[in-house]
Amino acid sequence: AVVSTQSTGEGITSIVFCSSLNDYDLTVPKDDSMTRMHDSMELFYSICNNKWILDTSIILFFTKRDLFEEKITFFSEFIDQDTYSEALRFTEMQFEMLNQRKDASTHTLFALPTTAMFRLCCLNRL
Repeated sequence: AVVSTQSTGEGITSIVFCSSLNDYDLTVPKDDSMTRMHDSMELFYSICNNKWILDTSIILFFTKRDLFEEKITFFSEFIDQDTYSEALRFTEMQFEMLNQRKDASTHTLFALPTTAMFRLCCLNRL
């Protein structure tokens, strides 16, 4: 979540954007024609390219890597590629192309409890 007292984004130094890799084949509850991954990509695009936060660092976390790896044999957007690493790289490139600023930092995580994620974020601030 982005919290700011200014409508211009002033004072926001970083945005952590999380996207579940496992959601590539799940649809949005109110729109069966859109996958959750594409919904996440649209939101990522709107945040990355928002004129009010151009000086803000964006950190992209891909979560649920372990579940994604289990499902990868069914990854429908690949023709001749069926390995986890190729599918992960493809997904990373899809997000990277959306960021016109080209400065997002990308990380891939296993499913983590909320408390572990909080500790990870706090450790990065030290």
